[in-house]
Amino acid sequence: MQQKNIMIAVDGSDHSFETIRYVGNIIPPIAIAARIKLFHIMNPFPETFWDLEIDPENNHASSIIQSWKQRQEKFIQQFMEQALQLLKDAGFSEDTVTVDIKERQRGIARDIADEAQRGYDAVVVGRRGYGDVEDLILGSIANKLVNRLHHFPIWVVGGCPDPNKILVAMDSSDGAMRALEHVYNFLDKAHPHLLLLNVIRSFNDLQADKEQSSPLPSDNQLLEVAEKEMHKAKTEMSSIFDHCIRKLEQKGADLSRIETKIVTGAGSRAGTIVEEAQKGAYGTIVIGRRGLSKVQEFFMGRVCNKVLQLAKEMSVFIIN
Repeated sequence: MQQKNIMIAVDGSDHSFETIRYVGNIIPPIAIAARIKLFHIMNPFPETFWDLEIDPENNHASSIIQSWKQRQEKFIQQFMEQALQLLKDAGFSEDTVTVDIKERQRGIARDIADEAQRGYDAVVVGRRGYGDVEDLILGSIANKLVNRLHHFPIWVVGGCPDPNKILVAMDSSDGAMRALEHVYNFLDKAHPHLLLLNVIRSFNDLQADKEQSSPLPSDNQLLEVAEKEMHKAKTEMSSIFDHCIRKLEQKGADLSRIETKIVTGAGSRAGTIVEEAQKGAYGTIVIGRRGLSKVQEFFMGRVCNKVLQLAKEMSVFIIN
């Protein structure tokens, strides 16, 4: 099996510990040849210096910076020791985990994105850092990375998600197939429960016309077409699911732990995906970033962003 390289961007917060714990639990260290890098960008001086544009070269600022930097270095070293222990407890050996601490150059998000260019199979980041207000909607580091790393799988971890159940959002696009392939490449035969979910949006306006006491003939024709298209979409998706199951079976997957589901009549794809995850207690949502065409790719980008906004206490994998 080809080695998997994973980078976990950490900031020393409790949320970072939860992100590391999640990765350690969802990846089987024995079955998967995985190498993990714990990556931290250290500010050369306090954030307030950036915000207030204080010159770090003046004498008073210099003494503050030196003292602050020493405290930060000690803090992050202690954090990394605890992080390494978490991964050891999960079954990872010392030679499969590395620590990389670098000083900020262009900005935290940009520096992490630069490191991602070195060739990782997944880049992992916590949804929040030192404060819950630093959420995706407000332009956090995680949000910047999602928008920058268009060609890399990125895992955004929120809360303390259960790693034992994974929902994969599926359609007929190559992006969805790559999302499913990505998931299975990180699992072994004793994998978590998988739900392959397809969401078909509703024809609400047409249904409203159908409920009128004397619908027009044209309305009936539209409803008939809509029903045929719905049936066609379900049939095509069922065929795609059968193809996916056969591929997973060839890879040795435990089919008893794989479920497929088609939800019709949804008002919002993103909302329905998150709702299904919540109802089924799925801790991870996997979704492809790209669709069948440029228009669909734009649309899928919107679905990804909406899922990220809604799935606050889950892990969301966005696959290129």
